[in-house]
Amino acid sequence: MQSNEFIQERRIAKRKIAKFAIRYKLIGSEDYSQHVATTVNVSSQSVLFETDEVLPLGTKLEAELIVPSLSR
Repeated sequence: MQSNEFIQERRIAKRKIAKFAIRYKLIGSEDYSQHVATTVNVSSQSVLFETDEVLPLGTKLEAELIVPSLSR
């Protein structure tokens, strides 16, 4: 097991902590319903989000990030 001090960050884009709602549906599945999740962090290239269900590696999905309005 490696110590965290030896793990090098290899991502190109910087990640920012961000908590937003995200809606997603699975592509190529019999399940046509929309699911809701919460983002953990985002970058210009990707989004990390948490779900209540386990999604197998390689699962294709369509997602909609719900960003709150900045105007009041």
